[in-house]
Amino acid sequence: MSPRKVRLVANLIKGMEAERAVVELQYRLKRAALPLCKLLQSAIANAKHNFQVEKGGLYVKKIVVGEGPTLKRYRARAFGRAATIRNRTSHVSLVLAVTEGLVSPSQTGRETKEGVRVKITKSKKKEEPVVRDLTTEDRHEEQERQQEKHPLQTEHAARVRTQGFVRRMFRRKAI
Repeated sequence: MSPRKVRLVANLIKGMEAERAVVELQYRLKRAALPLCKLLQSAIANAKHNFQVEKGGLYVKKIVVGEGPTLKRYRARAFGRAATIRNRTSHVSLVLAVTEGLVSPSQTGRETKEGVRVKITKSKKKEEPVVRDLTTEDRHEEQERQQEKHPLQTEHAARVRTQGFVRRMFRRKAI
């Protein structure tokens, strides 16, 4: 399944509680919903088994859908030609986090079977963003602060942002 189609479903569950996300995916009519639901259930089971975390305290912190290998097939066309059929695949990375206050102190660091120390990080749920009006001066000050922190990253991000905009705006197909 192509990453674009999977991203449509994956973006719906970003930031949701894990149990609610499973229910949401079970009733989605998109074809990508079933594999994502299985992945989410597997991640919940792993968290419960490996870290003794209750599934009620889990939420989807991050889900990234990347491009997998493309399977190429050929289809016969007119005048002895062949057209490629590209069967696109996806790589999905899912990160679950525990809501603050639901992990006991004994679970913050423990030894696994192999003897490797594992640290369970606590994170808060997404907070509502602060909405405020920015004047042009405030925007320039903010951009200058960002450039002082990471000058190379901001230049690269600006270049990539404009390229991505053109690609998104003038796509061959609509979703």
